[in-house]
Amino acid sequence: PRRRRTTGRVTRDRTMATAPGLVASEGHAAASTRDIAARSGVSSGAIYATFTGKADILAEAVSASIASDLEDLGPDVLDQPFAKIVAQQYAHLKDPGRRRLRLLLLQAAAAARTDPEVRERLGETLRQRIDAWTGALEGWQRDDRIDPSASMRALVLLLVGADVGMAVLGEVHTGDELRRA
Repeated sequence: PRRRRTTGRVTRDRTMATAPGLVASEGHAAASTRDIAARSGVSSGAIYATFTGKADILAEAVSASIASDLEDLGPDVLDQPFAKIVAQQYAHLKDPGRRRLRLLLLQAAAAARTDPEVRERLGETLRQRIDAWTGALEGWQRDDRIDPSASMRALVLLLVGADVGMAVLGEVHTGDELRRA
């Protein structure tokens, strides 16, 4: 049993090192589980032993990418006023990691429209993140760092929507404006 957990962890780590970039660049529909396994250096069987399927991989990729993006915000940034943190995030529109996250969110949203399993897994992943972010902002609000009359959930939804919107804009003609920003 111990070996199996270790193997599962290795498979998960390798898959999450590969899947977000692959799905962001090639699209969810084009990135097969077999391609993800091959590029991750694991077998398809190991993928299916670790994940319930492609929807699970996509939801985990979104979650891991969001977590990675948040880890890039150092403690020095998190000690700043909220508006400065938001400005910091949007000052790096050209950052390849942020672009990959936005494209991944766009692919996940498109897949959720037609795949009920993706919709359910992605919905749960995003609900957990939105709840956590809302709680964090409500803490700042209690500490008088944010206007007490503002809805923190609405603010979180606005910021998440902005990232998805940036992905859309980046993939159409107005993407030139983002690259100049």
